[in-house]
Amino acid sequence: MGESRDFSTPAAGSKRSASQNAAFSAPGEVESRKRAKLATPGMTERECHRFKRRNPKLFQDVVHGPIEVHPLCVAIIDTPQFQRLRRIKQLGGVSHVFHNAAHDRFSHSIGVSHLAREWGAHFARKQPELGVTEQDLLCLQLAGLCHDLGHGPLSHAFDHDFIPYYRQDAAAQAWSHERGSILLLDHLIAQNGLWSEFQHFQLTQRDLVFIKELIYGPLPRDLMGPHFEPAFAPDGEWQGRPRFKHWLYEVVANKRNGIDVDKLDYFTRDATALGVGTSFSHQRLMLCSRVIDVFGDPQICYPKKEAAALYELFRTRLDLHRKAYQHTVAQEIESMMLDALSLADPHLRIRGTDGRLVRISETIDDMQAYQQLTDEIFALIELTPMDELAASQAILERIKKRDLYRLVGDTFPRQGVTFSRAEVKGIPKAICDCQHLRLPIDPAVAEASRVSSAASTPRPRPTSTESFPRHPLLRSARSSAPPMARRE
Repeated sequence: MGESRDFSTPAAGSKRSASQNAAFSAPGEVESRKRAKLATPGMTERECHRFKRRNPKLFQDVVHGPIEVHPLCVAIIDTPQFQRLRRIKQLGGVSHVFHNAAHDRFSHSIGVSHLAREWGAHFARKQPELGVTEQDLLCLQLAGLCHDLGHGPLSHAFDHDFIPYYRQDAAAQAWSHERGSILLLDHLIAQNGLWSEFQHFQLTQRDLVFIKELIYGPLPRDLMGPHFEPAFAPDGEWQGRPRFKHWLYEVVANKRNGIDVDKLDYFTRDATALGVGTSFSHQRLMLCSRVIDVFGDPQICYPKKEAAALYELFRTRLDLHRKAYQHTVAQEIESMMLDALSLADPHLRIRGTDGRLVRISETIDDMQAYQQLTDEIFALIELTPMDELAASQAILERIKKRDLYRLVGDTFPRQGVTFSRAEVKGIPKAICDCQHLRLPIDPAVAEASRVSSAASTPRPRPTSTESFPRHPLLRSARSSAPPMARRE
C-alpha cells in the first residue's frame, strides 16, 4: 500500500503552482504575500500604494503606439485635476462637424509628454556635450504632460472669447490656459501631496519653476511660487536653467519659431481623427535636429535638406485650419455654445474652496472650482430644471436640430492695422448700420454682438456679428482667429 500523506502541505521536492498556493492560503495571506513582493516590511497601506506607483506604466497610444510613462507622470495622471482632461475635447465645436474628431486633451497631453522626452533623449545621445541630465528629461516630460491642464470648456474659445467678454478685471485680462495650467499644477501638487514624489526623483523648486517656464514662458513673480528666489536673471527672464541650456525652452512651447512637440503631436493626432493626411514625419524632423550655438544663443536647428519637410509641416497646419479648425459650421456651433454658457453664467454655481459657490466666469480665481469645469457643463445646463436657464437650454436645443447662427457680415483689417477692444466692439453695429444691407437689426442686439478681437495680433483677422432672432439673415457665426493665433 502507498504511504499516506497530508495533502495540505507539499511533498518534498515538489512545487506548487500559484493557483495551488492561493487555494491553500489562509484569508488575507495571498494579498499580504503580493504586498511583500512590492514593499518592504513595516510599510503602511498609503506608503505601499505610493511604492507601487513608483513603477513606470505602459500606455497604448493611437498615434505613437506603446508609450512607457515615468512613475512621477503616472502619479500626476492619477489625480482628479488631470483626469478632467478626459472630459475636454481637443477640437471643441469641430467634433460636431467631424464626428470622429472626438478625441480629448488627455490623450494629447500624454502624447506631448512622450515626444518631449524622446526629443530630449535624442539630444542627450547625439550631443553629450550639451550636458542633458535625467532631471532635464523628466522636467520636459512633466511639462509636456501638464501644458494643457488649464483648458476650460471648448478649450481655446473659453480663453479667447468667454472670459475676456464677461469679465473686465485685471485677473481676467491676464488669463490664458497657460496661466491656468500653472495654477492648476500648483493646486494638483498641494491637494494630492505630490511634492514628496518630486523630491524622491531629485527635483527641486528650481526644477518646478523650469517646468512652469517650459509651459508658460518667462514667469511673472506671482507664478514662481512663494519659496523660490530668482537667481540667474532679473524677474521676467528665464530662471529654471542657465543660458547654455536655454534651447530646452524650444521643446514644449517654442516661442521662437513655433516648431515644438505640442504641434507635432496635435498635427498628427488631429489629422488622424479628421481623416486628413499629413505629408511630414515628426520622427524624422526630431532625429535630424541638432542644437547649434547661433551668435552665443543655443538653438534647435535643422539641416537644409529638411527645409521642404518644415514647409510641409506648416502646410499641414494651414490645411487643418482651412478644413477643420476654421470650418464655418464648427464656428457657428461654438459660437452658440458660448452664448449658452454666457446666459447660464449668472445662474449656475460651482462649489469651490471651503464650499463657496462661484459663477462659471469666477472659477478662474478658484482652482478648486475650476478643476470641475469641463465640457460636461453643457450637459449640466440641459439637465438642470431652472426657469432661468430656459434661454440657454433653447440654444443648445437649436444645436441639436441644426438650427444654427448665420454670418451677416465680416471685415478684414488692412495688414499692420490693429484695433483696441473698445473699437472692435463697435464693428458689429457698424456692419448693421450699412444701409445697403437693409438688415432690420435692433441696435440693442448689435450692441450685444461679439466679434473676434484683433488687438493682440497684427495679422488680418476676420470679424463677424451674431444675434439671437430667428430671421435667416440675423443668425450669424463668430469668426475664428487666424491660424497663427488660434490653436497655440
